[in-house]
Amino acid sequence: MAVTATAGLAGFVWAQQPPPVPVQIQSARTVFLANGGNTCSWFIGANRGYRQLYAALRAWGRYQLVATPAQANLILAVSFACPESDPENQIAYARLRLRIFQPRPQVLLWTLNEPVRSALLQRNRDRNFDAAVRAMVADLQRLGANLPVEEQPPKLRPNWLPIAVAAAVGVVLTVVLLIARHGMRPPAMSPPPPLPLPPPGF
Repeated sequence: MAVTATAGLAGFVWAQQPPPVPVQIQSARTVFLANGGNTCSWFIGANRGYRQLYAALRAWGRYQLVATPAQANLILAVSFACPESDPENQIAYARLRLRIFQPRPQVLLWTLNEPVRSALLQRNRDRNFDAAVRAMVADLQRLGANLPVEEQPPKLRPNWLPIAVAAAVGVVLTVVLLIARHGMRPPAMSPPPPLPLPPPGF
């Protein structure tokens, strides 16, 4: 009984005190931002993720951005992947990822992921991506302060494109069936009224 109680208490303490963030992330002063690639340039443009995160990190001011990995305490590799679809729930979302490496020797310390909702309109995709970059910087700030970072599941919303296409196809099929049932003949026209007779003696 005592062993069980002790094990339960240890599990409770561990749940209340999650493992610490690697000290390298907290003590770093210089970082090198690497472009880890973009498999979905139609979504946001080939290098937008790299440029936008670079500007956000510079505006934050916590780390000095350096030109070579040899000058850096940390290497940050940002990448972007195309939307993944769930046909059953009609869901589509892309993913912004930031991997944090110790340079020498190169060791992966942490990985941050932020989902990015897909959208039909480019301005909506831009807005969703901007929100993901802000969330990514907020996650990095929490790591630097040794605070837990919980990856948020994507807020799944319907992908309306398949729904709209299915509705349009349904309308077209309905029109075709109506034409096939009633034929292509123009509607019957009633004959014109007879001309009035001339008055007597005309």
